[in-house]
Amino acid sequence: MGIKKLNYMKFRDIKFNQHDSRKWARVNLDNGLEISIVRNEASYGNQDGRYEMGVFKDGRLFEIEKWQDCVKGWLSPSCVEKELEHLMQLED
Repeated sequence: MGIKKLNYMKFRDIKFNQHDSRKWARVNLDNGLEISIVRNEASYGNQDGRYEMGVFKDGRLFEIEKWQDCVKGWLSPSCVEKELEHLMQLED
C-alpha cells in the first residue's frame, strides 16, 4: 500500500457503542480498510483505560507493515488518532 493525503478523524468523531465498561466502534475507511477500536476486559491496555485497534480488509484481519501485526493495543485516544491518520493514508 502507498500513501495519500486525507482529512483526518479525531477521537471525538468516533461513534462508540458502550455497555457497562466495554466500548467498541467500527470505522470504515475510503481505502477499504475496516478498523475495529475496542476497550474491554480482553483488550490490550484495558486495565489502564487504553484502547486496542484491529484492521480488516475484505472481512479478514489485515497486517499493517508499520505494526508488524493486525492489532495494536495500549493506545490512548491521541494514539488512536495518530494510528487512524496512518491507516487513512494507506492505499492499495
